[in-house]
Amino acid sequence: MVILKDEGNEIERPILWMFFILCHCFMLLKMWNSVQEEANKSVIILHDIWNKYAEKRGIDKRLLYLQFISMRFLTCKLKFTAYGFFPLDWTFLHTIIASATTYIIILVQLKK
Repeated sequence: MVILKDEGNEIERPILWMFFILCHCFMLLKMWNSVQEEANKSVIILHDIWNKYAEKRGIDKRLLYLQFISMRFLTCKLKFTAYGFFPLDWTFLHTIIASATTYIIILVQLKK
């Protein structure tokens, strides 16, 4: 196996790799955030359904349970977390970028 060593690409490869990882994290966070937003919107739709039945005065035991569920979902929003340690939302992406920037600055300082 022949290994070609190019002095100019020593720093470019890790930076490109980190850029790829950040793009991948961005796409994942965008998907999780959109699922979270849509799930929180569905609560409003559920509450609107209950309001339509309440206007017709067709409330029975099942619809009172529907009201209880809709009110509970309105007060408790859906949040994705990594095993409860940190939320998987846009603040997580900011944390990743800040950590990667700090790491790159340390590497550049140690290189000199």
